[in-house]
Amino acid sequence: MTLIEILIALAVFGVMSAIVVPALTGFLRTSNDRSLNSDRGTVQSAVNGYRTSNSRLLPINVYQGDTVTNQAITINLCPAPEATVLNTSSPENNCIINMTALAVGGFLSNRLVIKSASSDNVSGGQGHYTWIIMSNGDVASFLKSTGERATSTNGVYP
Repeated sequence: MTLIEILIALAVFGVMSAIVVPALTGFLRTSNDRSLNSDRGTVQSAVNGYRTSNSRLLPINVYQGDTVTNQAITINLCPAPEATVLNTSSPENNCIINMTALAVGGFLSNRLVIKSASSDNVSGGQGHYTWIIMSNGDVASFLKSTGERATSTNGVYP
């Protein structure tokens, strides 16, 4: 095999990798986005079940300084559905979902949802998302590191 043949083979492999790598990256991003949307649907179903069984109250964590208490509140204390940033220093943190309460109550059994949840949602949580309940009853996720509402994973999952 001559040097020219080797260079041609390397060029062919370079062109092929230039086509394949972006396609694979796109597939991974799409699968992460689908996983996040699936988590959102599962958590929404669990919250709806909890509310139905508990007089329309919500499974949330209330933060008072460094102390976290598991309480149930009515939905009018939650942020508006159009919120794009989670302000953790305001009463909005009253709507952070308590994943443990959902799991213990039998409303949430999917361990992957808990894996996507941050320590705001479950003790020891290592996920990247803080899950909250909005004032219209919808579940939303916010990227814990930035506080921005997660409409896609941007490559971060769980």
